[in-house]
Amino acid sequence: MAATALEELMVGRWLERFQGWGRVRGSFPADWQQAAASNQYFAYLTAAELTGLVEEVNEILSRYRERTLDESLRPAGALPVETMLFSYPVAAGPLGPDGAKRTTR
Repeated sequence: MAATALEELMVGRWLERFQGWGRVRGSFPADWQQAAASNQYFAYLTAAELTGLVEEVNEILSRYRERTLDESLRPAGALPVETMLFSYPVAAGPLGPDGAKRTTR
């Protein structure tokens, strides 16, 4: 229960920062406005495929991790950028939690 509450708190803060970006976006140079993105994807995946997808995204993002700790590695013009990844089965999907097809009554 405490872990769920903490996760909800953290996600709420992440979303507040994202909404804040929307309010200040126009104050950033055009290249930053164009580079920033929000995307949503829907796919049918197995648990193993989702695990692999998350690992691949984490691998890509980890390429930039050292810049967080060592300012000398940051290129000129670099700004802190937050990337959020939410990956979860959609509860309203056609399959139940056990992977079996839902039946209607």
